[in-house]
Amino acid sequence: SLDCARAAIRVGAKSVTVAYRGESQNMRASMEERALAASEGVTFLYQHTPLEIEGDQKVSGIRFALNDDEKVLGCDLVILALGQQGSAPEWLKDKGIELDKGQIVIDPEGRTTVDKIYAGGDCSHGPDLISSAAAAGRRAALAVCDDIRIIKRLKKTSRHSNDEHEMNGKAVN
Repeated sequence: SLDCARAAIRVGAKSVTVAYRGESQNMRASMEERALAASEGVTFLYQHTPLEIEGDQKVSGIRFALNDDEKVLGCDLVILALGQQGSAPEWLKDKGIELDKGQIVIDPEGRTTVDKIYAGGDCSHGPDLISSAAAAGRRAALAVCDDIRIIKRLKKTSRHSNDEHEMNGKAVN
C-alpha cells in the first residue's frame, strides 16, 4: 500500500518503488494519494507484473513481466500489497443498508439508511488516504453524539410532557 511506501521513505529508505501490474488509471489508490507519495520520493512503475522474488539468502530483486519481455528490478526489501478493496458486503442490503456500486450510502455525517448504523472510510467513499478515513470516523462519532443528545432531549421532553399531563389530570380531579 502507499501508506507502507511513504512510511519506508520516512524511516530512511534510500529509494522506494511501487510496481503496479496494471495501467495508471486502474490503480485503486487515489490520484491525491499517489501525488503525496511521489512528492515524498516514491517512484511508480506501471504494467509490471511480478513473476519472482530473486535472491538466495536474502532478497536481491524482483523479476517482472513487462509486455513481451522480462525485467529484474534490484532491491533488498519487498513489501507485498495485494490490493485495496473498499466494497461493502452484499448482505448489508438484507439489513436495510443501501449500497451504491459496492459502497455504503451515507449522509455527510456518516449516517447510513438504517437508524443507529454509521459508516465511513473506504467502505463508503472508496479507496483514499487513511486521514480521510479517520476524518470520516470522527464525523460519524460526532453524529452519534448528536443523535444521542437528540434522543435524550426527546425522552426528557416526552417525560416532561407526560408529567404535565398527569399533573393536569390530577388538578382536574
